[in-house]
Amino acid sequence: MPKTNALAERLRVILRDRSQAEVARRTGNTGASVNRWLAKTRVPADFLQALVREFGVNPVWLLTGKGAVYSADIAVTGEQLAGNLLELVEAMETVARMRLGAVSGKTGGRVLRELAEASRRYEQLRENLHRHSKPVLERVLAELQAKMARRSIGEAEGIIKTAEEVARFCEEPALRVSLDSFKAEFAYLTGRREDALRMQEEVVMRMLLSHGVGDETTYLQVFNLASALLDRRRLHDARRVTGAALALAEDANPRWRALPLLRCMLGLLCVELGELDRGVGLMHRGLAQLPDVEPPVNADTIRFQRSHLERAQLLSGALSLAELLARRDYAPWAFFAATLQALWREDPACLQTLRPSLAARIAAGDATARMVYGAAMYLGRGKSALRAFDRLCEDAVVADPALFQRFTAAALRAQLAHRAGAPVAETAQNARHALEALGPRVTPLLELRAIHFRTLRRLGERDGDEFFHRHLGAGYLWLRAPA
Repeated sequence: MPKTNALAERLRVILRDRSQAEVARRTGNTGASVNRWLAKTRVPADFLQALVREFGVNPVWLLTGKGAVYSADIAVTGEQLAGNLLELVEAMETVARMRLGAVSGKTGGRVLRELAEASRRYEQLRENLHRHSKPVLERVLAELQAKMARRSIGEAEGIIKTAEEVARFCEEPALRVSLDSFKAEFAYLTGRREDALRMQEEVVMRMLLSHGVGDETTYLQVFNLASALLDRRRLHDARRVTGAALALAEDANPRWRALPLLRCMLGLLCVELGELDRGVGLMHRGLAQLPDVEPPVNADTIRFQRSHLERAQLLSGALSLAELLARRDYAPWAFFAATLQALWREDPACLQTLRPSLAARIAAGDATARMVYGAAMYLGRGKSALRAFDRLCEDAVVADPALFQRFTAAALRAQLAHRAGAPVAETAQNARHALEALGPRVTPLLELRAIHFRTLRRLGERDGDEFFHRHLGAGYLWLRAPA
């Protein structure tokens, strides 16, 4: 344990920020007791634990004097984090020094007793660290959730590092999973999409092991995994995961918000993969259930899910592009779908309607959105616009070098080149090779595939005949105009 006089000095540091009476009241002690401990007499462990719980005192600093005074102020550099926790280290080193051969002979009994004592001390210290760190980690995660909700990325990064250090001493599975989920979301928001997907896959596996399928949290994490798979265009994998989760949830609480969200997600995936009728049905069912879930979802969530249905209606011909653009309340994702439709139609009037809003969206969108909005900005503006579009694509692919982004760049560039009267064949072949290299697990956006196959048709090639035949037969009537 730390020297008593050193511990008393650290207690005085805590009292600089608050009165002795407040410390006594919040820790459940008398002022006389607190005063006695400040006089360098023995300090009970319950009082130290209460300081950690009530005031957010860093337990490592309280025990050793190393690191920041308060857990929320733990520095992010390795040298300043956590401290040594000398007793824990000594116990672990004692165990590490044991050798199998050492338990033979005359000293075997003594060594076994040492091992048993070291193991007992180690387990006791682990239990104490867990008990002290759990409430700290809960508070840090609550603060992290608030920062992530406000998209305060810079502040969230520091809190994640603090949470990681506290989590080293906490063995609560649910809190560790929650931290990992926030880390996956942070990776997504900071552009590390492949890392986000890998992290979210690990989160779901751990949730299944620790929670099973009887907890709504598991289904929400499956929804997050499906979203990450969709972002990486692994649509078949996302459909399998989402479909399996809904099959397992047949007897689940119908008011769980995870279930309608999963239905909307599965509907979107079905629409992307050629099952238009099934996808629209799932979206309608999910949207009808969203207003009745507990806790309620916000209006933005419902608008976002409705925008996917609006895209499906565009694809089926049930909603015209003019009707969508005439609405003043369509969601940002519906604007993206409208831009894809305008690119397919190559309609100057529609493109002109969209262009005032494109510049800001190019700056704010992900790599795919930036290239789609850039193509809508430059389509029909001649050969000089191709150079600007090429620069935009180079930046986008650097930001997200996934192969499907290279297909996006080549497919759109070939379309722009055709409209500008520039050479098309080489760029169209680049798009074809990129699409072939993706294999069956990665599927680019439906509209981008249609634009690519139409370009090949214009070059006299028939690669897309099966694509157009299959999708028109499934009700994707938007493909009729222009062919």
